[in-house]
Amino acid sequence: MGFRSTKTSEDFLMGFLSDFLFGKKDGPFESYYKNGQLKEKGTYKDGEWDGLWKEYYRNGQLSEKGIYEDGEPHGPFEGYSKNGQLEWKGTYNMGEDCGEWLEGGEEALAHRVVVRITDRAHRGPDASLLAA
Repeated sequence: MGFRSTKTSEDFLMGFLSDFLFGKKDGPFESYYKNGQLKEKGTYKDGEWDGLWKEYYRNGQLSEKGIYEDGEPHGPFEGYSKNGQLEWKGTYNMGEDCGEWLEGGEEALAHRVVVRITDRAHRGPDASLLAA
């Protein structure tokens, strides 16, 4: 349960090199797994994630969706298991958890640790930090 990152150190390095060589990303963005499946889809604005972003498992199932504003999670987020079951949902306000979150079928007040790894917020269901 909780947020699962599909980012790897290779993804981070490629993003850094892309920004360095070609400038900041701006506009629609998609990336794909080696098997051809869509990995993530969203929009960049001035090099920051902005608007609706979706991440997918290698099997094509939606892993997570959420809204970003100026690179910060802002608005509703949902996370799904590999078989499509809703695992968690909640709301961010400019990167901060707010309100109640549903995790594993239970409501929980937002008292989790949020950490920035690469350019995404990563947290575990028990507030533990997840490695990229």
